[in-house]
Amino acid sequence: MSGGLPTRLRQAGILLATVVLAVGFLMLVDPDVAAMIPFNLGGANAVALVGFLLAIVVARSRYGSDRNQSVVPDVEYRLETPAPGDEIDAMIYRMTELREGVIEFRERIEDRLEEVALAIITSREQCSYDQAVKRLEEGRWTENPRAAAFFGGGGAPTGQSAIERVTAVFLDSDSAYEQQLQSTVDALEAASGVGGDGPDGTKDADNARTMAASHVGDQFDGEGVTETVRCGPPSETGHWKGITAFGFAALGVGVLSAQPSVLLSSVVGFALAGYARLASPVPLSSLLVTRSVSDTTPEPGDVVDVTVTVENEYDRLLTDLRVVDRVPPAWEVVDGSPRVGTALRSGDAVTFRYSVVVQRGEYRWPVRVLGYDVSGSVESEASVEPETSLTCRPALRTTAEIPVRSQTSMYSGELNTNEGGEGLEFFSVRDYQPGDPKTRIDWKTYARSGEFTTINFRQEHAARVVFLFDCRESAYVSPSADSKHALDLSVEAAFDTFASLYEQGHLIGIAAFNGIACWLGPSAGSAHVQRVRELFATHPAFDSVPPGLREEPKGRYIDPMTQIKRQLPANTQLFLFSPLTDQYTFEVARQLDGAGHLVTIVSPDPTANRTVGQRIARLERTIRIRQLRDHGIRVVDWDAERTLELELTRASQRWTA
Repeated sequence: MSGGLPTRLRQAGILLATVVLAVGFLMLVDPDVAAMIPFNLGGANAVALVGFLLAIVVARSRYGSDRNQSVVPDVEYRLETPAPGDEIDAMIYRMTELREGVIEFRERIEDRLEEVALAIITSREQCSYDQAVKRLEEGRWTENPRAAAFFGGGGAPTGQSAIERVTAVFLDSDSAYEQQLQSTVDALEAASGVGGDGPDGTKDADNARTMAASHVGDQFDGEGVTETVRCGPPSETGHWKGITAFGFAALGVGVLSAQPSVLLSSVVGFALAGYARLASPVPLSSLLVTRSVSDTTPEPGDVVDVTVTVENEYDRLLTDLRVVDRVPPAWEVVDGSPRVGTALRSGDAVTFRYSVVVQRGEYRWPVRVLGYDVSGSVESEASVEPETSLTCRPALRTTAEIPVRSQTSMYSGELNTNEGGEGLEFFSVRDYQPGDPKTRIDWKTYARSGEFTTINFRQEHAARVVFLFDCRESAYVSPSADSKHALDLSVEAAFDTFASLYEQGHLIGIAAFNGIACWLGPSAGSAHVQRVRELFATHPAFDSVPPGLREEPKGRYIDPMTQIKRQLPANTQLFLFSPLTDQYTFEVARQLDGAGHLVTIVSPDPTANRTVGQRIARLERTIRIRQLRDHGIRVVDWDAERTLELELTRASQRWTA
């Protein structure tokens, strides 16, 4: 338990309470006892002063420090991820509300908007970069004077009047900078053709989106480790700190007023403080916790029932237990509750059940137990790890077909080539050569001319394909709090398309770029399919929890793209899954395309348009997609509200038009 001055004061208070109790009781029985106490007025005042001072010290300790009682996390809800552009909104808030980083943040926002504006002007006006810069500086890119002035053109914007400034303060309206920024974004959206009207929402609602990461993992350094239970040191909750101050204050008042009843009331405070001090920790190591699941090998999206039983194997009553099953943050509780609060007699048990929708991954998760003594002054904490594990692997069913381009390998498959040979589709006719199969002789030509000719069919070879995933922290973004983030959507898209390519005989590999190396070379066969399923389920690169909120494997950092480029075979085409929320993936696609690899990008759209920052991020993503397409790189801009199959069909029609 924690020590310090307040604890020593409580110990002194317990001793003093015994003396006060005896004196107060004697004074109640025989008031003449008060006259026998050798205290003069000065001595009484001194005792009262000491009592008041001690009361102040303890009171400050009580209300000037945080309570130590643990906060139980909300494990029922899925982990929320931010929307692209939330970091811009945070900069705007810090500039306008907190007056922090005004110069730095303003420059960063203006630089990003300038890049967007130059890209829009260059594309719309079909002009050079230097000409676009000149138009931007002169303000000739828009008819909105406030937007033109944002980049230094068109004259300075009109400042706010005194009335407008007062209104901004008392009515919480936007500052002049925010108004100009909104006008600039409006003008850029109009110039680019990106609509600005979005779903209902407010800036305050988006600012309220927080990373519900308090239950991502247990940062728990336990003591008293057993096979299943890790118990931490007990701690004081601070429930009874104020009662000691009451005792000292009552002592001072009682001495000054010479009222035995008031003096005796101080005993109540000291007695309760002593009772709390004598409390003992709850023996949580005596708990037996078991957990069972209805399915240990489900598929993503399946509902799994979980049953947890807690049994008290101690020989006395446990008065206050609070048990929380630490549901993995990628799961969502859809029925029941993963927590219970109860008291358990010796040998008794409590059971609670809940149902969750599971996602890919390999899981072992703890049960958190908090125990309190009868007084509630001492908290004990334990992390229990039942012998329960669950592995969720994808099924890799064919639900969407993604077109493969003519870049082939020596293996047979269903990809048409520009070479003649064995196959099904007519390709050409040539002179007969000894050894040609009889089935390929053109008998119609022989009947007509008496000359032997041989038919060549269009050969079908297998393509060598690699699914490349953007698994960096910037891929863990979503348009709303109840939406899946972009990496989850990317992996699900791979589930839907992998089986289709595999059934066509193509060789498929898996790779990812973030801080963790991930490479599985293109291959075929049932064993390879099983390795792919295991990779999606267990490799940390595909974890549903963002890298900053989970424990990363230790080791020397290796640039993943450097490793991928070294292992990438020639004549391999890539399907790159990325939300395209920053310039890094744009450059990766350009480099791979420049190296001779055919690149198709499947990009789940994680953008929203409820705030200025989100609208800026959406503009940036739209510009990247247009620039990639201008360079001949195929991009499937996937709105998750529509099926991937529909988006691929629309993209195929566009590519073949």
